Amino acid sequence: MASRIMHLCISRELEEIIRLDNVNNFRIGHILPDAVIKADKKQVNTHFIRAFEEKGKYYRIFDYYAFYDRFRDVILRNEIFLGYYFHLIEDNIFRNVLYSDLNMMNRRGDSGFLKELYSDYRILNNIIIKKYLLKNDLYLPKSFADCKINDIYNFELTDFLEDLKRDFHKTQGKPEIFTESITG
Repeated sequence: MASRIMHLCISRELEEIIRLDNVNNFRIGHILPDAVIKADKKQVNTHFIRAFEEKGKYYRIFDYYAFYDRFRDVILRNEIFLGYYFHLIEDNIFRNVLYSDLNMMNRRGDSGFLKELYSDYRILNNIIIKKYLLKNDLYLPKSFADCKINDIYNFELTDFLEDLKRDFHKTQGKPEIFTESITG
């Protein structure tokens, strides 16, 4: 839900309060649920999406409880899993901000809305990168191919890290949905 750069920014903020042995792995885990490039994203549930009905309304959440239940034995010992867990929590918060706080619920499912949203991401990336001094310095963790996280999906991390480079290219324009003040 949030952009990759937004997730990296949040991971940097969390790194200041969480003791980590491997910051790169934490950041990789933080963006990993979005590392689905070639697959039909509707067929791949890397975000542990759970749909439910309540009082006649239909909702979808990123079920970080299900992720925790499945990987509780490794979350606190492996930074990739811990970063992944935080990503799912962040997407729930971001979804609430987008649809409730910014009152965009009526635009959900609108392809024009998604176009505006991703355009805003590209524009805001510049502001976030500059403000939080983000660098494109992530690298493929050793033995990533053997990591249990790939039980969720065989993540396309090499291609994804290559694609991430585009987020560090400057894009001009004025955001349509967000404002610069939303970046804090």
